[in-house]
Amino acid sequence: MKKILTLLLFITVAISANSQELCKVFDDFIKIIPDSVKNSNKASYGIRIIDKKGNIICENYVNKNVQFTPASTIKVLIAMKILQLIDEGKLNFDTKITINQPNANEDGGGVRYSRGVIRTIKELLTDMIEESNNIASNQLIDIATKEKINKLADDLNANNTRLYRKVYDFISGEINKYKNSTTAYDLAQIYTEISTGERKILSEESRMFLIDLLGNTTINNKINADFPSNIKFYHRTGSTSKRSADAGFFYLNNDTIVILIGLQNFQNSKLLSDFGRIILNNFLNNLQKKM
Repeated sequence: MKKILTLLLFITVAISANSQELCKVFDDFIKIIPDSVKNSNKASYGIRIIDKKGNIICENYVNKNVQFTPASTIKVLIAMKILQLIDEGKLNFDTKITINQPNANEDGGGVRYSRGVIRTIKELLTDMIEESNNIASNQLIDIATKEKINKLADDLNANNTRLYRKVYDFISGEINKYKNSTTAYDLAQIYTEISTGERKILSEESRMFLIDLLGNTTINNKINADFPSNIKFYHRTGSTSKRSADAGFFYLNNDTIVILIGLQNFQNSKLLSDFGRIILNNFLNNLQKKM
């Protein structure tokens, strides 16, 4: 216990004394990314380290502003818009919604998300973030509207993030016409707001509710696949047959937050888990060597 406390104290001192050095751990990850991936814009990775007020201590990226399909990582933005509507008194957690998505019975959501089933807003939010339920997501998109979700992205200065269609909806035909988009920088912007509330987009109660959901996600095979159990990663993954993505944050200490983003135009979770492992282990090992 004494050793752990000493390490945490040293981390705080090291951050204050040499904050710009923190993002250099990203360089070791960059070395293992194949040039064929980096140079062809097949992947985008980023690290942003901030203080609890949202001030950027340092950040580093590969293909920072290259647009990628966000897959389910965009669900955090949908959740933020719904929570904003709750804060404005236009919805509440107990508002009942009848599932009416045309692909409800075919999506694999089970009897809980068959057409005609009644769910509450709180249940939809919980299942969308924790389980990545697509029917819950699409039901919430209908409520929030794509236009208002995209306006929220602009408010967060995540201007390359756009929701043009619902998720995994093969019936409406949207999936063949439109592509949703985001960037590593935009996701850093979104998670900066979630983790700090610097722009006051959400009430503190709503923000903490969302953070709790992000800490209970059931899919943890990407960035945090090799994280030790005492490091909680608050995130939402995303996958398609050709895409793999993850984005979220963890608390380095009471004053410092580390945001990690990985977007790939290929299905390879190993590179994402390598990213998380290298960043975390290298950072902690470097600190311990200096003690």
